[in-house]
Amino acid sequence: MTKAVIFDLDGTLYDKKGLARRLIISQIPYMGVGLLSSEREARKILRGKEFPDGEAFYREFFRTIGRGRDIPRVPKWYNDYYMSSMVRILTRHYNAYPWVERTIFTLKTKGIKVALLSDYGKVEEKLFALGLSPDLFDGGIFAAPDLGGLKPCPSPFLKVASSMGVAPGETVFVGDREDTDGDGARAAGMIFIPANGDTPPEIPL
Repeated sequence: MTKAVIFDLDGTLYDKKGLARRLIISQIPYMGVGLLSSEREARKILRGKEFPDGEAFYREFFRTIGRGRDIPRVPKWYNDYYMSSMVRILTRHYNAYPWVERTIFTLKTKGIKVALLSDYGKVEEKLFALGLSPDLFDGGIFAAPDLGGLKPCPSPFLKVASSMGVAPGETVFVGDREDTDGDGARAAGMIFIPANGDTPPEIPL
């Protein structure tokens, strides 16, 4: 029996087509295109690795972006320019799929808890940018890096389920990527349901 549903954000709750190109263009004024490339590579290197906490993850993440060096500019660029640019782009160009609110309301009327787990920070700001209220997610909104690792590291999945007081086997995860969302959910003992664009996911109740 399903007692909780956790949703991924990017590519699951909205169509992220064109987002990567817009992000590259947005970083040109900040001389950040090279850093953006390094950020993508750092995510690949650290994908699935577990850290004690968010502070430990970000310390290694920024060092990896800086190619093994502690460069003060890296965290400032990431937090003040890159992530802020992502929020602005979402506000201007993207909206959540129409099924999102309807599906969440249906789940909640059946007593099912709903949470969100993203591989990026500024989760609340991104939800507002997409026209969604964070209050929709009564089980909480979470950034996987803050919980000690990028998907498919199972630890963030397990911590979200634990925070809701539900067992992994009673939890469904909905995401758009098999290699991160799917592998992580299954490693945590959860049911994985692939996102299907603007078609509502078929969640077993």
